Amino acid sequence: STPIGRQQLFNLMDDPLVFLDNGNHVVDSNPTARTVFGVGAGWKGMDAVEFFGPHFEQIRPFLFTDEPNEYVTVESDSEKQFFDVNITTVTTIDGDVGGRIVALRNITTLERTKRELERSNERLDEFASIVAHDLRTPLNIASYKMKYISREQSDEHADALEEALSRMESMVDDMLRLARAGDEIETDEQCNLAELAKEVWGIME
Repeated sequence: STPIGRQQLFNLMDDPLVFLDNGNHVVDSNPTARTVFGVGAGWKGMDAVEFFGPHFEQIRPFLFTDEPNEYVTVESDSEKQFFDVNITTVTTIDGDVGGRIVALRNITTLERTKRELERSNERLDEFASIVAHDLRTPLNIASYKMKYISREQSDEHADALEEALSRMESMVDDMLRLARAGDEIETDEQCNLAELAKEVWGIME
């Protein structure tokens, strides 16, 4: 009953599984693998090159190495799928190599999410650059005019205005840096919340 149960489990796996002998001929495969690679009847004993078709060249390097890989891309008429490849060597009782199991874990959803996130970050970076540029233009003009006002008139209003412009420039720089850094915070520092609240209240007044 154990071999029967093992075969049922093998066939029910959602990820493609292919068992190759030492000559790289297919000893066994599950229905998922045959569907993904478009293999019909007569697959037993088929050469791996024929079984995997145009995708064999992507899989071949992993058959003879334990090095980690990124993924294998499988394109069909309806969609593009991404698979993480895992090769397991099968040994005999005597310790000899009896073949290899090729397991391909479907990471299509993860890869699509990753690519969408990369595109979103690119758009955010572009947006932040445009906004920063558009904000800096009037700020530069205001700062330029402020220099003349400060020369002619030095009072608390002029000082407050100059400080506000300086804070705006810092905020633009911080916004741009934060957008480009994503979720990573480069440095953090402690602050006195009471003093900060007092400073903000003074600006509001």
